[in-house]
Amino acid sequence: MYSAAPARQSSLGTVTPALLQQFASVLATPQSSILSTIPSETRTWNKVEESELDGFNNDWMGKYKGHSLCVVRPKSTEEVSQIMRICYENNIAVVPQGGNTGLVGGGVPVHDEVILNLSSMNKIRSFDAVSGTLVCDAGAVLETLDNEVAKHGYMMPLDLGAKGSCQIGGNVATNAGGLRFLRYGSLHGTVLGLEVVLPDGRILPGLRTLRKDNTGLDLKQLFIGSEGSLGIITGVAIATPRRPNATNVAAFGVDSFEAVQKTFQLVRKHCSEILSAFEFVDHQSFDIVQAYSSMNLRDPFESRHPMYVLIETSGSNQEHDDAKLQNLLEDLLESGVITDGVLAQDETQVKALWSLREGVPEALGHYGKVYKYDISMPIEKMYELVETLRARLVEKKLMPAPQEPGRVKAVCGFGHIGDGNLHINIVAEAYDAEIEAAIEPFIYEWIQSVDGSISAEHGLGFMKAEKIGYSKDALSIEYMKDIKPHVDPLNATLTPEIMSYGTHREYNFALQAAGKGFLIGIASGLAGGYFLQRRYAHVRNLTVTMKTFLVASCGTGVGVIFADRAGIQFDQLHYKDRAAQIERQSKSVAEKKWENLSTFDKVLTYTKENKFKAVIGSWFASMAGSWLYIQAQPLSFAQKLVQARVWAQGLTVASLIGMAAITQIPSAGDALVTKSHSMDDQSWEKIIQESERKVQDQKKLRTAEEEQAPAQPAK
Repeated sequence: MYSAAPARQSSLGTVTPALLQQFASVLATPQSSILSTIPSETRTWNKVEESELDGFNNDWMGKYKGHSLCVVRPKSTEEVSQIMRICYENNIAVVPQGGNTGLVGGGVPVHDEVILNLSSMNKIRSFDAVSGTLVCDAGAVLETLDNEVAKHGYMMPLDLGAKGSCQIGGNVATNAGGLRFLRYGSLHGTVLGLEVVLPDGRILPGLRTLRKDNTGLDLKQLFIGSEGSLGIITGVAIATPRRPNATNVAAFGVDSFEAVQKTFQLVRKHCSEILSAFEFVDHQSFDIVQAYSSMNLRDPFESRHPMYVLIETSGSNQEHDDAKLQNLLEDLLESGVITDGVLAQDETQVKALWSLREGVPEALGHYGKVYKYDISMPIEKMYELVETLRARLVEKKLMPAPQEPGRVKAVCGFGHIGDGNLHINIVAEAYDAEIEAAIEPFIYEWIQSVDGSISAEHGLGFMKAEKIGYSKDALSIEYMKDIKPHVDPLNATLTPEIMSYGTHREYNFALQAAGKGFLIGIASGLAGGYFLQRRYAHVRNLTVTMKTFLVASCGTGVGVIFADRAGIQFDQLHYKDRAAQIERQSKSVAEKKWENLSTFDKVLTYTKENKFKAVIGSWFASMAGSWLYIQAQPLSFAQKLVQARVWAQGLTVASLIGMAAITQIPSAGDALVTKSHSMDDQSWEKIIQESERKVQDQKKLRTAEEEQAPAQPAK
């Protein structure tokens, strides 16, 4: 891996023969569904060489490399559910994997996570030829689906260069955009329903095909673009548009990026309702795709140009579309916006022109090691970044002047003008830390300065997860973190090292509480010290007084925690193992909400309902701390007793003020509890309700026993 990987979470479990045996017990064909370098004594699964897992452990660019010992290939949603349940119970990290065509390291392990590959789940479940609604497994390849729906006169709403390998589940999980986003929009609009397996193995059955369903929150939107961090998509219901009867493709040569923008304006003016794609490629990308593509492409133009544009129109009437295209070409030529143009005359030429754009990523990969950045920004700024980055690499002597050797071979820009989506590819001889340092974080800071996005269509993955702050504000990130623990409480099952939403959430609250508690302690100490100064003039050493009351403040906190320890039952407030967490699923919703509270939240909740006990405990703890402090002073025993009597009154005031603040001040107590990701607003009321319910149950039981008892003879 060319970038340093984060340390592996120490709490995560490891793959063992016993774990693989559990996997095998829930798979219909473990011999073909499990690939592992760990041998099976009973030959339940076939042991493979480490090199046989390279295609699963490594991404296709050779940029990200994991070390998984096990690949599981389930064949049904139920098998995915069972595998996830086992991993959840044993604290095993999982990385979902589709066609492994991503660019940001989101589909390969960072360490030794179990790879859950969905390639074997590739069936088409149903297709409605009337509405154009497709329901299929998540592992179905995009091109296969497109060919299938084409038999009924439809097409998939997205088209990608990797369509021959990428899978629809991965497309949805990353909210892939593609070449025809301009016409058919985002998957947020075309996906109708999803079937999702949650981290604990539960199945969310949302695979519906309704175009309209306005009942509550649209939960499927959470999983579109979540990159497998919230659940594993196993089934997709998607609306497919009609395949156009008339398709035209044309390519133009222009002199500048400004001319590219003018061309876009004129194309939209003449062909807006039939325009399905508008792509641009710079001269470096155009030269490399012809020299290094495996498709043996030729230049359709008579001379070279600084920029190239490809447009596609799709409609239902060939004559109508041809007339619009003819008017467009006349306007472009008369205005001098383009300097050359080619119009495809048949299907072969259509594919040839599209190959000049779609073949760029593959050709760059043959040319060298590629740093790929998928970004979006205002259209007028797109190529400015390419030029700025070239100049920066030349300045740092990583990319010498043209025609001279250097570690960086080319900086190429191409992408989707209609979406403001730029692909910058920096081609180098090898992945190098110095080159990466020259690119990052400069490129992200530049994007942030123009209010752009660091990821337009490929997601964050391992590459950009920690850099989300360049595109999203702190509050948005906080809300994203709030969502993750609801489905993966310990962030230890799905992509824990890649999409670390919610990690250390509870500890962040504890730090906030500690800071607030410190301020409350100072306030308590000052109040108590002022009380002593006013009442007892002979106590004049304010420094000693403040030290004493800082001890009292600490005692207040200790008292809150240990007040009525038997009632708090610390040993029952946390889960000692994963099995205990699974056991809670059989309990009521109210019990789950209460058990989901962190220990700190439960202490605050308990204290809120038991103020008197907590104050008494706090006072005793404060007194104990203060007495120890007094004993350390060079005073006679009589003087110590006098000081103890005086300070006891001040400590009482400090303890009362501290407890009042902790349990009543919103910023210190209530707000902290209600902000907790798993807090039930009625949790302390639940304690009372539960107690009252038990009393009522006991009364009913006694009444029933009395009714069943034999009647006594009358006196």
